[in-house]
Amino acid sequence: MHPLLSKSHIPRNFFDVSEGFILRSDCWSSDVGDIAMIRCEFQVENFRRDCFTKLNIACPDVIKLSVPKRQAEFLAGRFAAKHGLKSVDFPMNNKGITIGKNRDPQWPNKIIGSITHSGIYASAIVSNSSAYRFIGLDIESYIEEDVFGMIQSVIASDEELSQLSTFGYTESQALTILFSAKECLFKSVYPFIREFFGFKQARLVQTSTAFNFLKLTFELSAGYAKLCNSKNIFQVYATVDQQSVTTTIIESY
Repeated sequence: MHPLLSKSHIPRNFFDVSEGFILRSDCWSSDVGDIAMIRCEFQVENFRRDCFTKLNIACPDVIKLSVPKRQAEFLAGRFAAKHGLKSVDFPMNNKGITIGKNRDPQWPNKIIGSITHSGIYASAIVSNSSAYRFIGLDIESYIEEDVFGMIQSVIASDEELSQLSTFGYTESQALTILFSAKECLFKSVYPFIREFFGFKQARLVQTSTAFNFLKLTFELSAGYAKLCNSKNIFQVYATVDQQSVTTTIIESY
């Protein structure tokens, strides 16, 4: 997931009773315990509205109006975030992590984090350390080849795709990696820029392997970098498997 994180033990009291909605969870944490990432596998078919009550997680009004699948995804993501906060010893209140006007997570003071979901997985990464300013996390299932041509120009340049092709990835895999990495980058800088931006505002400048991960170095455009304390270079680490791509950013200024 990221070279700063390693698989850690989940305490026996980690799980809440969800009657088959949350199937399993895994945890990764930093050596000093100031960062935690939780990934949970959930079963949409076993979701019921009372799962929010059973897991002691508030359901915002805007989510109550959504379809059950969206409610299940939201709940699984907040479940992961809740236990991420527990893993960094942050006292969690009953209000939970609320949702902003742009549907971004509203983290408690002195906490930064990111939430993502795709398919049957939801994940969250949180930190209680002032040493980190940019944290992002994203999971994506592979983009289908029949839609590649329709969206490629929006997400990535031919040059960016070419960098990944040298590592043996197909066009569909390469585009998914770039999509996920740029989504991850966007999530990490959103608290600073507070607006959406196009994928072309982040350019892949180098690709390598490090610590058994794919390491992607991006340059953020000058205008947005200025809003991020002039930080313009970001390192995104990608884990690629047969079903999906997971990308992570953990950085200081």
